[in-house]
Amino acid sequence: MDVKLNGGSWKSVSKSAPCPACGKTSWCRVNEHTNVTICRRNLDDPSAHSIREDAQGTPYAVYLPDGFKKSDLPASWKSAPKKKKAFEKAADYTLNEVYSAFLNMLTLTDAHKKDLEKRGFTTEEVAKLGYKSASGKDCHLAQKLLGKFGKETLQSVPGFHYEDVKGWQIRIWTSCLLIPCRNEKGQIVALRMRLDKADDGGKYMYFSSPQCSSGVSPHIPLGLSKLYQRKIEIAPKSKRDQDLRSELAEINEKLKLVRVTEGEIKADIASLRSGLHTISIPGITSFKSADPLLNKIKPEYVVISFDSDVNTNRFVAQALANYHNHLSKNYDVCLEVWREELGKGIDDVLVAGHTPRIIDDEDDVEDVIESFLMQTGCLDDDPAYKAYRDILELMPSLEGNVNRILKDKYLEKLLLIQDARPDRYEDIKDSLVEKGLKVSEYKR
Repeated sequence: MDVKLNGGSWKSVSKSAPCPACGKTSWCRVNEHTNVTICRRNLDDPSAHSIREDAQGTPYAVYLPDGFKKSDLPASWKSAPKKKKAFEKAADYTLNEVYSAFLNMLTLTDAHKKDLEKRGFTTEEVAKLGYKSASGKDCHLAQKLLGKFGKETLQSVPGFHYEDVKGWQIRIWTSCLLIPCRNEKGQIVALRMRLDKADDGGKYMYFSSPQCSSGVSPHIPLGLSKLYQRKIEIAPKSKRDQDLRSELAEINEKLKLVRVTEGEIKADIASLRSGLHTISIPGITSFKSADPLLNKIKPEYVVISFDSDVNTNRFVAQALANYHNHLSKNYDVCLEVWREELGKGIDDVLVAGHTPRIIDDEDDVEDVIESFLMQTGCLDDDPAYKAYRDILELMPSLEGNVNRILKDKYLEKLLLIQDARPDRYEDIKDSLVEKGLKVSEYKR
């Protein structure tokens, strides 16, 4: 679908032209004439111009480029989106009841089963985790769910809605794999659809409806949720029971380190194959969605495990830096890294039998993240970083005439680094002192 916008048309993002907002190569669109971006992933980004919905009720974020005239927007975009009659989303317990009943009415196709086993699951694991197949032919199941739960409940569960002509419907229009998203109690609080054939909206989207949006949901695999629930259960009793105190101490030790990665299937596989409990976020820019879960689990260390293209994709590198800055306010942050040839995601690496490296030293973590930012060009427009690079390039020629050169054009660069990058200023200062610089000669 090409939607006209004052002379331009919407073009799907690609590997050669990824989304300017999230950095992904599918699902999003950019207007070829105005560079207005429609991002399907950054739904909780306050810098977006607005959050809107398409005809199928799927939300998207609108980004306007610098200098864009809002008068050039379509009339329907100049004001806040018209709000349809909305229903408050049901409590987690109710969502779990309805979604579980719905999934129990479905089966798993051989094609989906083989695909999941190819990803690294066993047949038993696939059944236990609750993945199911669905298509537009399953819309009649809404009537069965209506009879079981009633109108008031069903209208408050994302993915189900009422149409005047067709009656109660399920928001599935094509064949897909349904992926359960669970909370810390193991309850299914959302469903993610993995379309067999990507459409204009991309391959992954939430099971949602216009009058009751799913929003974005992190996911906790079953092993972690069961461990956390056991902790909640025995904690009050452990003060009076030595055995429970010992068990609680063991659980706390296991919850000391938690991994965060992108994607529910990836998190399920990583948890099963590594023994390191894993939380998934729906997208690399939606990392704040995991905050409530981390606040409850209270790990001491959080391991960030993004895909290996973090050293080639500037959007992934920047998202990693942003997430590290966000997490480091409350947790000790580690990085999980591996050579790109070992696999793209943590699931690929583990299924292939490889062991990724976990970097836990704070300085090393910061250095690695900065190297990713450097390699992907994220720092090219940073004047302080440019000055830092200029000084590094100059240093080999400084022998014998350090102070004369520094009193020249590079003094300004050093002062810029001193203000904007004090960490790098100290490194450069120490290196120059080793070469004979008298520090007092270039202090303010």
